Amino acid sequence: MVGTQAARLRYGLTLVSWAWLGAYGLTLTVFCATACIAMPAVFLRFAGRRSRLLDSLAASSFVIYLLHYPVVTWVQFGLLHAPVGAVGKAGVTFTAACC
Repeated sequence: MVGTQAARLRYGLTLVSWAWLGAYGLTLTVFCATACIAMPAVFLRFAGRRSRLLDSLAASSFVIYLLHYPVVTWVQFGLLHAPVGAVGKAGVTFTAACC
């Protein structure tokens, strides 16, 4: 059942037509391109003023990254097989990175 006909799979799943997949892919591509152009434009438009706090963070951002990267990586690796959901793992990782 290839082509425009829908094929039934186990558990009630249905394959959609190639035209639908093509339209979905084109729509997703246009959305992603628009978001990549729009987000910097929004930030440049509304974040025009300087901030002492943000300037201080920007000056030391690479050091902050270097300090947090190994902690976050090892905590995520340690939680890889834990029977906790994604939100719980994210909370533990965020807590470990902040402390």
